[in-house]
Amino acid sequence: MRSKKKRTGKKETFTPIDFFTQEEIDEFNRKGINNLEPYLPIPDYIRKHDEFVFRVRDELLKKFPNDEFLNSLYKEENIEIFFTYTWYEKYGIK
Repeated sequence: MRSKKKRTGKKETFTPIDFFTQEEIDEFNRKGINNLEPYLPIPDYIRKHDEFVFRVRDELLKKFPNDEFLNSLYKEENIEIFFTYTWYEKYGIK
């Protein structure tokens, strides 16, 4: 991970805010930064997996544009399937 939690115990909120000090949050506010996603610590293996599944889905949709399952992966209710299961193995990709 790129950073560690800075708020723990009673101050912990169990949100991304826990990875920033109050001074860092104040600095974001001064700079008008509202999207903290680029600053969140995401392990490299998760980031690489996310990039992989997006790439594979897009490549498979080019080959199979009418595939009902592949198109369903865009739906919010299937986000867990998209990110956590090896759905791509059904298409011969490992």
